[in-house]
Amino acid sequence: MEEIDRLVKAVEMLKQSVEIMVERFEQLFQLQEAQVKVLPQLAEQLTSTKDNLEIMHEAFVQSLDSLERTTDDLASATAGLLVIQQQQNAETAEDQGQ
Repeated sequence: MEEIDRLVKAVEMLKQSVEIMVERFEQLFQLQEAQVKVLPQLAEQLTSTKDNLEIMHEAFVQSLDSLERTTDDLASATAGLLVIQQQQNAETAEDQGQ
C-alpha cells in the first residue's frame, strides 16, 4: 500500500510539473504571438525612419555644397581685397617717397 501511495504522489507531482510546463509554454506562445503582431509595425517604422534619414542626408549634402561655395566665394573676395590693399599700400608708399 505504501508503494502505491508513493507512486500516486509521484504521479501527482509529475502532473503538477507538466501543468506548470504547459502554462509556461502557453505564456511563451502568447509572448511570441504578441511579438509577431508588433513586427510589421516595427518594420514600417524602420522603413519610415530610413526614408527620413535619406532625406536628411540629402539635405545635409546640399547644405554642405552650398557652404563650400560660400566659403570659396569668401576666399575669392578676401584674396581680391588683399590685392587691392597691397596696391593701395604700394601707391601710398610711392606718394610718400616723392
